[in-house]
Amino acid sequence: MRHEYLLLMQGVKKVDQRKFVLAALSTSWIDEKIEMIINEIADLCDNGALYRTILVETYLKEKPLKREELYRACGLGRTAYFDRRKEALLLFGILTYKYAHRREQEDGMNDDGGNEAEIIDGIGPGAAII
Repeated sequence: MRHEYLLLMQGVKKVDQRKFVLAALSTSWIDEKIEMIINEIADLCDNGALYRTILVETYLKEKPLKREELYRACGLGRTAYFDRRKEALLLFGILTYKYAHRREQEDGMNDDGGNEAEIIDGIGPGAAII
């Protein structure tokens, strides 16, 4: 699934994105990976804790907050909230790609007997935006 994701993100492979996301969300390991990436976001930058709140409260709660409650919880107005949400989603996507790319390289190097210290993290499409 990780390899298919990387090909999809690189534009090499065309698949039904909705079907792919639903398949990924049904795996036993996805919650752990999402939490790992969101925790990385929280520790990464000045707005990290805010990005984490936005992602968790908007996408990961079974019963998300209503918009007005979310704006208040984040201490933001409507426009600022949507700007920060866009940044949070972009960062989540970049870090997800980076993690998947690194793991793919590690698995390939371990299979080939390569040196893990030589692994270079790739950051994929859109990284130049940040």
